[in-house]
Amino acid sequence: MSVKKYIALVAISSLLTLAVPPSVQAQSSNTASLGPSIFQTPTELQLAHKPKHFGRAPQHMQTLFPTSWNQLQANQQHDPVFQGPAGSHLPSILAHGGFWVAPLTGDEFLRLGRAFDRYPQDGGQAWGAEAAQWLGNVTGVSLVDGIVYIEESNNQIFAVNALTGVPIWRTQSVNSDMGDAIATSINGRPILFVGAGDVGFTLQHAVDFANNGNPPGPTVRGANFSAVYAIDGLTGKVLWRFDTAGEAMPTPVYHNGVVFFNTGDGHLYAVNAQNGQLLSAFSNPGFSSMSSGNWYIPTQGPYKGQFLMIYGTQDPNYLMAVDETNPQDPHLAWEYQVPNSINTGLGDVPPVVDPKRGIVLTDALVNDVAAGGTTSHPILNLDIFALNANTGQLLWSHLGGNGLVAKPVAFKGSVPMVHGGNLYVGDLLNETYQSYNEKTGRLRWETSIAQSGEVNEPRAGGVYYNHRVLFAEGQHIYTLNPKTGAIVNKFSSHGYFFGVWGISSPVIVDNELYIGSISGWIFAAPAHYIMTHRGGVPAIPNNFPSNLSVPDKAARYDNPLALPTPNQAANFPSVWEYYAGGTDHEGYSSIGPSGVKWATPLNDALPLNSPPRDTAIFGPQVASEMTSLAFGVGSGVSPAQGIVYAGSSRYSVNALNATTGQLIWRFDTINANPQCRYRKFWRSLV
Repeated sequence: MSVKKYIALVAISSLLTLAVPPSVQAQSSNTASLGPSIFQTPTELQLAHKPKHFGRAPQHMQTLFPTSWNQLQANQQHDPVFQGPAGSHLPSILAHGGFWVAPLTGDEFLRLGRAFDRYPQDGGQAWGAEAAQWLGNVTGVSLVDGIVYIEESNNQIFAVNALTGVPIWRTQSVNSDMGDAIATSINGRPILFVGAGDVGFTLQHAVDFANNGNPPGPTVRGANFSAVYAIDGLTGKVLWRFDTAGEAMPTPVYHNGVVFFNTGDGHLYAVNAQNGQLLSAFSNPGFSSMSSGNWYIPTQGPYKGQFLMIYGTQDPNYLMAVDETNPQDPHLAWEYQVPNSINTGLGDVPPVVDPKRGIVLTDALVNDVAAGGTTSHPILNLDIFALNANTGQLLWSHLGGNGLVAKPVAFKGSVPMVHGGNLYVGDLLNETYQSYNEKTGRLRWETSIAQSGEVNEPRAGGVYYNHRVLFAEGQHIYTLNPKTGAIVNKFSSHGYFFGVWGISSPVIVDNELYIGSISGWIFAAPAHYIMTHRGGVPAIPNNFPSNLSVPDKAARYDNPLALPTPNQAANFPSVWEYYAGGTDHEGYSSIGPSGVKWATPLNDALPLNSPPRDTAIFGPQVASEMTSLAFGVGSGVSPAQGIVYAGSSRYSVNALNATTGQLIWRFDTINANPQCRYRKFWRSLV
């Protein structure tokens, strides 16, 4: 996808009726001046309380929507398409389709756009990957009982009314949320299971990796605290949290009262779904990045009737099948190592399973040695292959091709989907979408989506709906003929900057399509409209003003009554320009009040008597440092003119009355803030 050309925000074509709580309702779609109003940040969505409640869940929707969502993209085939019961009376939005958008992250995506030119000029790949990892929705949404559940990379989980797009609640996790929110009914209530983690590596991880032999052994991915959460699906209340040593980015799998998840610390965990109690931790040869697990129950062979968890690892690259029939005693069923695999390889891609045919399929980046690739100068290709899911035996392997994208950024593969005995998968290296016969590996067709001036890497999973295949990439949603691969329609959201699809798969219920964006906004539209129109929506203006600027971002909390009085301000330095107050880092001022004593918790602060988090996992020294980096106020505070300015590791800058400790305002940022400084007539330096 090419992003730079859209920064100007000219030529909108979108799916729009803003769906926000009534108290912050933006202008509706029949308002002529829609454009600028879109960028009003819905401040009601940004309050810090956990969970925050906005609206009510739709009632009596169990028979019209999926009743559970137990893995990535809802089923083993990665084909989240659902049809209500025949003869049921459908709400209008399902029967005929309707348009709404939930602007869950406000205008933050536009602010990130200011940094576009600071990234490599690669068509927006690096910038878009980072925006997805820090802000938006990555793999898509899940939908159960009339509620859309959304994970956002800015550490937030939302529940939204599927009929209206109005948010119901929002809660927060300790790290980025990049998968599907698993949802199932336990004791009569919908319970979510959400994994949180980040893509980083610490310096210690790098040292351990280098010291583990040649080739290096397994290492750990995830630089911050990571965990899997159980959350009440109706209220957003956190029920339990299971912490891990490595990132927990892959989507978990729920089966028979157990939650399974593979992580960046090289384990496949099994925990009790009701209480989060650890049942087992199976050790892998490598770690998983985004390779969400799948499952299969063999119909023949030595593991007939057993429950197998199937997922990918990297460094080294293996496709794993672990017998979890007894989750307290897991053991390896089979494993397959991809020849000449490179970089993240299998660690990103979630394998797809066809339970009817007993086949597991996936793809991995490899070094094409037959084309002359070497260890020092690899030639990348995409190995698309199928295994016998009962035994792990290779059935076929096909190199998808390369040529257009020399070095992909972030998610390095494509989410596969199967339907009717055929595999549908993208090749991000040559910008094509392809279909194979599952059993034989015969290439049925290959369709190019390359376009001059853009980078279009088809990495998202497709869906099979109404005799068509739909998938999203960049600012396009493609509709293909599944027999020939011919492009039937290409719906484009050019110019509408919030509609940018990463590896997000559409979800279709009856006639309504739901999809998440790396902007963090969630969209709903009639599936038939997306399949037959090039873009645009009736009654929606076709253009934004070409001179539109991003408005100043408002503080989350504003309490002018807490501002210091002139007498209070006079008791403090007038400026605080350097770290610790001066070039000598002395941190001492002869000006100051007497008898002042207070303690004010910033957002997400831990109690003062809390021990370091996860000491049992990381040890006391590392856990103490990580706790400070995750929840602390950074390297110090800056008192000036009666106000204490404090940056927070929880992504905020804060101003407090230095005499009373009252919070004056808090400003949200995209990352942690270790230090603030103040000078009169200057803005705070962050």
